Amino acid sequence: MTSVIISTWGDPLRWQVANYACHKDLGKSDAMEGNTTMVCYGHNDVVVLVSDSVLSSTVTRPAYPAAFNCYNQTLSGGGLQQCSDLDCWRRLVREYINCVVKSTGFGGRSHVIPVAAIGTYGSYKFGGWPEIVQVDALAQLAGYARGLGCPRDGHLELLVDLTHGVNYLPTVVLGLVLDFLAPLLAIRCEAQVLVKAYYAVPVGGNQYEFHKVFSQVVKRFELPGGRHDKVLKAFLTAMPLAMVKTCAEFEAGGVSVSGAVSHPSGQQLGEVRYFIKPSKVADVASMLLAEEICAKVKGVARGNALEISSANSLFSAAAKFAGDLARITEVEVNAVYDTVTRSGLLNGQCARLCELKGGCRDLSGEIEKLKRGEGPDNKLVRNFLAHGGLLEDFVNVCNKDGKRLISYIDEKDSIELAKLIDAVIEAALGRSSS
Repeated sequence: MTSVIISTWGDPLRWQVANYACHKDLGKSDAMEGNTTMVCYGHNDVVVLVSDSVLSSTVTRPAYPAAFNCYNQTLSGGGLQQCSDLDCWRRLVREYINCVVKSTGFGGRSHVIPVAAIGTYGSYKFGGWPEIVQVDALAQLAGYARGLGCPRDGHLELLVDLTHGVNYLPTVVLGLVLDFLAPLLAIRCEAQVLVKAYYAVPVGGNQYEFHKVFSQVVKRFELPGGRHDKVLKAFLTAMPLAMVKTCAEFEAGGVSVSGAVSHPSGQQLGEVRYFIKPSKVADVASMLLAEEICAKVKGVARGNALEISSANSLFSAAAKFAGDLARITEVEVNAVYDTVTRSGLLNGQCARLCELKGGCRDLSGEIEKLKRGEGPDNKLVRNFLAHGGLLEDFVNVCNKDGKRLISYIDEKDSIELAKLIDAVIEAALGRSSS
């Protein structure tokens, strides 16, 4: 099992020496002394999320000498005055926090994520707002996940240490790990992801004892309500051809976070301002999850078509979230495979699936309704969903070089039928938010 510790931090200069009764899940089970809970960490990977305001500390008598040395070392090249933009400020945050991490003796890999701050700290006012804090952390957690290898045994633990976090950060981080990072890694690695949270509580004097305060295997995720939710719905309903179609329409984008820094002058506070695009949490979460799904889809799709044997890999990836719907799709895919195998299609030949099964339904009435601006019949939509999106009247089957490919009928075959398929998919998966 692979374990990653995700730790929320406040201001290290405030942390006094404590004796921690460690928790074995974090890697050590003995009592350890130090200024930070990192003395209890025994795993190879730690992610530290810390507010940008960590550089504008108001501490006058630091309780943590090693952290104070790191702080002074980081600012020795000109102090905060050397920065006029957010990139420079965050370079200093990472340098400072990585120095503190190293001073604890932690020998594994550390990844520091500076997060937008809200409010006034010391002589600086931070212009963040709740949504940018989440978008900022989302984008950086996704970046971290891209470099994290998948566990060989299919089991991954995300261990969240909430002890040092302050204000809103512990709540935001635990929510993002549960609702975003865990599903993203489960999709990418096809792994079982277990999220646990820990907190070191005082038990007298300078004694602290770690307690596990939360534990959950992530078996589902909620739709963010963003612009790319149709991709997520196709995945959650385990419909392989619908995944291919929605991913063909999906355009990946990035998250841009920048900012400007001004410094204190006389009675005027310094200011850190943020600029972010896109700025909606729902859109960013929807986009980043869709990006993971579509990377899987495009790895097996052949244009707008899918080899029947590859359909199994797509619904198996969705199975951890789709449950019974994945099993329905598996039955449908196997039925399609049997039909095509018996059909005797020659190399280069294509046919509608319904033709191979003995006859196609008359859909002219549905096409006429569409021309009048009406939506498809609910029964047709339900039938589409009940067959894992592989409704025989909508599917083309081809034999190309011995490979059996399935795809939705497109405009080259029938403009009217292609429009009806689009309308049914829209009704089944719902219109994405704008």
